[in-house]
Amino acid sequence: MAILVTGANGFVGSRLVPALLKSGMKVRSFILPGTRSTGLSGSEVVSGEMDEASLIPALAGIDLVINLAGNMIGSRKERYLSANVRSVENLMKAISNLNEAPRVLHVSSVSAMGPAFDGKALAENANCSPVCLYGRTKLLGERILSKYHERIRMNLIRPCSLYGPGDKCFLGVFKFAGMGKFFRFCTRDKLFNLLYIDDFIAILLFLIQKPPDYLPLNVGNPEVITANALKDELTRVTGVSSRSFFFPPGAGRLLGRLYDLAETITGEGDIMSSNKIMELSHSTWLQDFSKLQGILPNIKFTPFREGVSKTWNWYHENGWV
Repeated sequence: MAILVTGANGFVGSRLVPALLKSGMKVRSFILPGTRSTGLSGSEVVSGEMDEASLIPALAGIDLVINLAGNMIGSRKERYLSANVRSVENLMKAISNLNEAPRVLHVSSVSAMGPAFDGKALAENANCSPVCLYGRTKLLGERILSKYHERIRMNLIRPCSLYGPGDKCFLGVFKFAGMGKFFRFCTRDKLFNLLYIDDFIAILLFLIQKPPDYLPLNVGNPEVITANALKDELTRVTGVSSRSFFFPPGAGRLLGRLYDLAETITGEGDIMSSNKIMELSHSTWLQDFSKLQGILPNIKFTPFREGVSKTWNWYHENGWV
């Protein structure tokens, strides 16, 4: 099988491409101009914008497209629209112009669904109520896909939050834990699902070989994690007892605006922003993974304690903390 991976040099792609190559797939890695191709050795690396002019030649001879392209940092609306909406539209237009369209596996996010306002885990058919730019634009990307459903074979998955070696989203949490600090934003505790990166890659490899019927499919570990549990595990792996610092909603919004201002001055976005604060203002981010467990009834997940340990050890060994 020949596979095109867009966003191939991101956190997921840099783990997925080697796994695909190891399983015998032919891989073409699509990355943006000027970005690094670290971890993509053995694949055919193609650099280009996510527009039809670059995508059409990159799609030649491809059987499956795994779309990992997207943006989740900063506060600029244009950056989110370009990476999470227009890129999807351009990809689907390019595919629809081919004589033989490849199948598409599109990776969305729990953020497209929004928080579980009533505290109950959200099934795939729940009403989507995203609360930040990232979630709203990921949902718009999903709606673009639906317009091509009858013409192009596709699957849509919504993973929960991912973590593991090489992840930059949780890096700050681990860094501050090593300094004895644990920050709580807007709510004192949270309920959420986490999926270790190796488990996500294993699920993707399965779905590539045995695609489910088209539907949004929640992907994640059903274990419910709390902020308190995360704090305890970080204390264990770092050997440093963390002190909690609580930012009430007003202080959280102010902090988010300060990060937005820094982005305006430097031109560089951060995972922390007013958009992230909107997300952190809600305490419950839970999904129902019954359908995934029906597809993979014997799936085994990396225990939370083991995943946190592996992540910390990798950060430490590679000088990230």
